[in-house]
Amino acid sequence: MFKLKKIRKKYKKIKKKNTISNPLISIITVVKNDEKKILKTIKSVFNQSYKNFEYIVVDGASKDKTLDILKKHQKKIDILISKKDKNLWSAMNKGISI
Repeated sequence: MFKLKKIRKKYKKIKKKNTISNPLISIITVVKNDEKKILKTIKSVFNQSYKNFEYIVVDGASKDKTLDILKKHQKKIDILISKKDKNLWSAMNKGISI
């Protein structure tokens, strides 16, 4: 079962400002068993010119090296969830619900 309370508790610690002139946006990456492309995705997110964003990654309990790669970059990722999902939309809904 997905434990949203625990994740929301961690989420409250994120200290990013949301202003009219510089709105905070959320970038959500949903991934499962994609060790070949996840690093490219992470780099793409952090190479954006707009910097006021929170980065949420929802991993569907990958069985390859995807989670290892995500953990190496965890300092840059605001929220990392790794739980088995029913499907792609279930994973996306987890990210959105935060």
